[in-house]
Amino acid sequence: MVTLQIEDVDKKLESIGPDKRNLTEKRDYLNDLLDKIKELKNDKEVDQDKLKDFETNVKKKLHNNPNIIKGDQTAEYTLGYETFQSSLEPVYYWIYDALKGPTFGLKYDLVAKTRDEFAAAEASAFYGELGRRRTELEKRASELMGTINMVVKSILNLIYDLKEFELRLDEYKKLHSDEEAVSNGADYALKTIWLTEVDSKKGPGSINSLVQNLNYVMLRDAFFSIHMPVGEADKVEKDVLNKIQKELDVPDMIKRILQGRVKEYLKWRELSEKELDKRYKIERTYLKAQVNSLKLYTKWARPYMIATQKLLPAELAAEDMGELPTTFNTMLTFLDLFAKKKVKIAQKPGSSDVIKVEKYTKLKKVKDEEKEEEKDNDVYSVLEVKFVYRVLPGGQTQEGYRGHLGNVDVKIVGYEMQQKDLDNLEIARQNEVISLVDEVTKDTLDALEDDIKRFLGDEDKGEKKETKSRKHLGRQIDDTINITKKHFSNIKEQVQKISNVVNSLSNWNAEQQTEWNTQRLRKLAKEKSKKDAYMLIYLYKKLHSMLTWD
Repeated sequence: MVTLQIEDVDKKLESIGPDKRNLTEKRDYLNDLLDKIKELKNDKEVDQDKLKDFETNVKKKLHNNPNIIKGDQTAEYTLGYETFQSSLEPVYYWIYDALKGPTFGLKYDLVAKTRDEFAAAEASAFYGELGRRRTELEKRASELMGTINMVVKSILNLIYDLKEFELRLDEYKKLHSDEEAVSNGADYALKTIWLTEVDSKKGPGSINSLVQNLNYVMLRDAFFSIHMPVGEADKVEKDVLNKIQKELDVPDMIKRILQGRVKEYLKWRELSEKELDKRYKIERTYLKAQVNSLKLYTKWARPYMIATQKLLPAELAAEDMGELPTTFNTMLTFLDLFAKKKVKIAQKPGSSDVIKVEKYTKLKKVKDEEKEEEKDNDVYSVLEVKFVYRVLPGGQTQEGYRGHLGNVDVKIVGYEMQQKDLDNLEIARQNEVISLVDEVTKDTLDALEDDIKRFLGDEDKGEKKETKSRKHLGRQIDDTINITKKHFSNIKEQVQKISNVVNSLSNWNAEQQTEWNTQRLRKLAKEKSKKDAYMLIYLYKKLHSMLTWD
């Protein structure tokens, strides 16, 4: 498993079956791989970087192929309906209500629209009307995108400034260190900053200019040689000035210059630390506000971007191009409905299987992670209904067109899927329909995620320190408990061995029971999806006076 390459996965998928064959087997194979990868994540002997890359490639194989995620079809039925007297919208709503509502006993847990696209002939009234509406949405979306770009630039500048402040404040933290070498090194660094950014503004009167132009060679070395500790400003200043007068072996002219510059430096060092700390907090607060603004503007722009995307004509396959001659007043509409219903074991009175399952469910105590795994193994009966409308406008009013006449082809397909398959399918759909604004925001925040977390996550440090102090306070109690445990170590080892044996047997039985239940549910889901697909097409044809076979 550890040495398995993604090329081996491709070969395995090809050996299972080409194209659209044995999709369920392919899906189960990829899901088993992901489960094994999950188990190996805590194995120290495995190269975790290679394992992560392998996991990413396996997920791509799965997420880039929705057909594999859905698995093999359990049933497929088609229906063709044509009318030039009444609207075709009721066909969609009848099937939608039949799946969702209790009228026909289907009552699916979720009925979602997963596809909504159109393609219109270029000379048709549809194309012109939808084009005008799209232009208005594009204008508003472009304004919001401009604002988003400005906020992104602001965030980048703020992060750059905060990094500069962080480097400077780090020197001040070292200045307050108890280690003399660290404190002196920080003082030297701050003196260099003061000379280049503050004292240099004096022009010919700066220390560097005096050294270079007036041959005060000893001035700069003397300035750096004076140790300036941290403490009360007046006391530190007095001590340093005394050192200059008594301990420095330099001419009096240099001492007089140093006295003035030392006062300026100490004052700057004290004030700049406070101002930098204040500015750092302000900019960090502003960064938080800008990040929230970016998310807010993205939320505002998303509906316009999604609506604009929906009003863009779909790129048709070669076989669909013939249905839209340029000069015809025709439009193709593609709609997909996705319905799922959780399958449960039927509770029949007196059934021994049901009693075992119920007893097992009540007695089993699992951790949160195990509960999530059980949720991933939930099994669903799934129906997918695909509508392809070929329509022309059925009348015109001042507000626009009303009704659509023509024909609609309906395909009803059944599947059996688990919760983890539904989650993978949702990821695949998001990858397909993700809009430009989401990509801009997501990529920006992902690239800056580490910096943003570092600058905005410092507030939690106080809680961590408090936790450490509590641990420190409890050490005496822990030591007492450890001494007591030593007297009973042999008994504990024996009890632990017995407990491990019991737990291993219990876990084995639980795994066997769970696998058995899952297989039963998958079989029931296949039967239910097949039955419901037939029931849906049968009821529609029966209630609309179409030819049926009982």
